[in-house]
Amino acid sequence: MSNRTYICTDCRTARRAPSTGGLQTSLRCRFCSGPLWELSHRWRIPKSTDVKAWKELREMVARQLPCRERYIRSCGEYRIREIDRQAKHYAGRKPSKKRDDALKDLENQRARVLWLYFQGAESEKKESE
Repeated sequence: MSNRTYICTDCRTARRAPSTGGLQTSLRCRFCSGPLWELSHRWRIPKSTDVKAWKELREMVARQLPCRERYIRSCGEYRIREIDRQAKHYAGRKPSKKRDDALKDLENQRARVLWLYFQGAESEKKESE
């Protein structure tokens, strides 16, 4: 897993951490405890003293938020379809402990994907407003 840069536009700070692919993360700003924006390696992070550049960076990230949310949602929908396909495969088999365990595991995976891809995107949107 590659590292990404996470920024707080309010405090004008940046930190590196493993990538979450835009999903909900527990990372918070060290100074204000606010949410962090995950950026790819292509973004230029300005010096903390360059107020104008940080304002521009905040605006660029905010403009890209709808595209990012659509991408995250489409990835989540794909993962849900795959989990449902696997569950349908197991549901067609004879009842057994292995089958029941696999279905329960898939149910847990589906719940996790729903939270990560859909709950996380909604709470991130609320935090940015």
